[in-house]
Amino acid sequence: MVDLTICIVSFNARDTLNNCLTSIFTHEKKLSFEIIVVDNNSSDNSVRMIQEAYPSVKLICNKFNRGFASANNQAIRIATGKNILLLNQDTLLIHDNSIKSMVDFLDSNHEAGVCGCVHLDLDMAEVNSNDSFPNVFSVQNISLRNLFPKRLKKSEVNVFSPLECDVITGACFLFKRSLIDKIGFMDEDFFFYYEETEWCYRVKKAGWKIYWLPFVEIIHIGGRRFGDTPIFLEKYFRKSEFYYFKKTSGIFVAYLYLMLFFSFCTIEVLKATLGYYARYNTDKRRMHLQNLKNQLDLIAQTLSY
Repeated sequence: MVDLTICIVSFNARDTLNNCLTSIFTHEKKLSFEIIVVDNNSSDNSVRMIQEAYPSVKLICNKFNRGFASANNQAIRIATGKNILLLNQDTLLIHDNSIKSMVDFLDSNHEAGVCGCVHLDLDMAEVNSNDSFPNVFSVQNISLRNLFPKRLKKSEVNVFSPLECDVITGACFLFKRSLIDKIGFMDEDFFFYYEETEWCYRVKKAGWKIYWLPFVEIIHIGGRRFGDTPIFLEKYFRKSEFYYFKKTSGIFVAYLYLMLFFSFCTIEVLKATLGYYARYNTDKRRMHLQNLKNQLDLIAQTLSY
């Protein structure tokens, strides 16, 4: 058994994945590990690149895009590591033995089941890497989020002290293999988003603790700035949110979430409509019109839940 199994889900990101793998082999010299890449039917020769450049990497090739949770479960099922790291294809290790530091922490802390680290973008600015459990009010609007517990940020804490939190971002998610026997695999009904949030919910419900390590840093190229979600991914994000509340809090709370979401979408529709007619600048009118279309599309998506 190796110290660590690193699971990477890949989809059409050959060069980014290549950089990620290179950074692992460059910076992790004091840790015995295996790497399993699950390719979700990429069309950019990612599979060939792995086979030629990284023959030691175990490769699972799917015939269709199975999503994040399902693909990770495939890797976890064949993992031989005492600990398992879910690592995004768009991450880069930038310091020697950073993952070993995380493994050492997890091994020495019997109450800890999961840990994560600080995420930086390519400009070395901090991006999302942890969170508190969401509720139906905090997820609706960025101004409402400020009323609830905030995410931990490196600039606001003692960088030498591990801090307990609710959720670790799935881009760099280290956990003890023994957790699988206690709480099971990731829920494959989450195609994209919220799979790690729901899994963390089960981890804490089972009595384990989750820690964020501010003394360990990686780069997460696709990491979101605090509060940002690309609009073209919003419908997947919201569908996963609905399922999360339905599973963890019941159908009443899930439909309360939909009612609140519908209300905020309606407000945005009105704002976009008024903005379109009030602005004579072509670019601003186009922006408001696009926002109007986006909000109507999101409302239509919610009606299908």
